[in-house]
Amino acid sequence: MKKLLLVGLAALATTVGALAATARADGDPASDILYFQDVYLPFPKPSDETPAKLQATVNAANKSGFRIKVAVIATPQDLGSIPSLFGKPQVYAQFLGVELGSFYKARLLVVMPSGFGVYRGGKAVTAETRALAGLEAGQSASEITAAASDAVERLRRAVGGNRSGDSKAPTVRALAVTGKRGSIAKLRFAVADNSGKARAEVRVYGANFILYATLKRPLGRVSAKTVLSVPWKVPASVAASDPLRFCVVAADAAGNLSAARCARLRVS
Repeated sequence: MKKLLLVGLAALATTVGALAATARADGDPASDILYFQDVYLPFPKPSDETPAKLQATVNAANKSGFRIKVAVIATPQDLGSIPSLFGKPQVYAQFLGVELGSFYKARLLVVMPSGFGVYRGGKAVTAETRALAGLEAGQSASEITAAASDAVERLRRAVGGNRSGDSKAPTVRALAVTGKRGSIAKLRFAVADNSGKARAEVRVYGANFILYATLKRPLGRVSAKTVLSVPWKVPASVAASDPLRFCVVAADAAGNLSAARCARLRVS
């Protein structure tokens, strides 16, 4: 099913706030935004310092090797077309975690006024649930966002441990390409990682941020100097004026996730 892209291709300097307003019609806003970044904020987001604090807390956790993404759900509106899951943070955490599972399998935290939900690739989250016991989420968007920061810190202290080994994320470079309608286009990109191996997921977007395709490249050798590609058949119905873009996210064997990088796909 085609989905509206909810983040404004943040890597291309489009503001998340402007696209979040467009995103309200989508079935599941957080699943698209969390493809590009590690924090989904409610709409409208709090105007105080709590969003910046949450982002800094999540950045610090990920940099230390404690991988986590956070979805702050303040109202049913933040769930798009599935408002029935509002008030059910654990159910939604599992729902969202499965949606993100094609490229992200580490820890996911959902915060709602009713409490917290944690999902970790289908693994038991008993320790996480115990760590969050007694923590109040609050009611306003600001209170919930602040509670999310506290929850990340609690989880990091309680179950983060001292991670050894690889904690460096891959880097990605997407390369503009040209294709023909009705023909195969090779979507080109380069990935670098200190381990020398990574997998990638490529998403193709069109006008009005419509998701055309999700493509995958399995775990394999990568190098900053080696250009990789995945094939995509450009629909014959796509207009030459359609501003197609493709975005790439890479992950290494340790689960470290790159930032998304995007490039133009011109068609004729």
